[in-house]
Amino acid sequence: MATSDSLRQLPVHNPKTLVTRRHWLAGLASCTALLRWAPAAAQAASRELTAFLALSAALTGRTALDRKAGARLLQLTRRRVGEDALSRLLRFPGSAGEPARGLLENQIVADWYSGATMAGGSLVIFDPAGALMWQALDFTKPAGVCGGSTGHWSAPPLTPTEDDKHAEPA
Repeated sequence: MATSDSLRQLPVHNPKTLVTRRHWLAGLASCTALLRWAPAAAQAASRELTAFLALSAALTGRTALDRKAGARLLQLTRRRVGEDALSRLLRFPGSAGEPARGLLENQIVADWYSGATMAGGSLVIFDPAGALMWQALDFTKPAGVCGGSTGHWSAPPLTPTEDDKHAEPA
């Protein structure tokens, strides 16, 4: 049993774990500042993605680019070329005369068409089924994507009939 003397030796509170009003208000103020900063950062990232998609659309000639794939490609491009080169590319679209810029623009087009890019010395596939090459190669499809009903491949290809051969083009 504890004696009254031993109870007097116990601390009333532990200053390391005590949360005062000052600490609580400081934490609340920090959270408020963070909540004000987070939307601004998200808006900046959204503007950067929008600029990257606009540049990509101008380079590829395709306007309906996937935002999710674009965000991933933007991230991988930043990792490959660095923040400064990417910022210059997005701030000054259409600037000519820089050989490195032309190479980067060509790489972005190749990345969109292949759905893959090099990053960190490795091939990174960011959009295998949504790559633009599947729109250009309309006679085939990505691996793993169904081409029709079960067994569609077993039927012989359609051949033109005699009527089709003699019909005038529409």
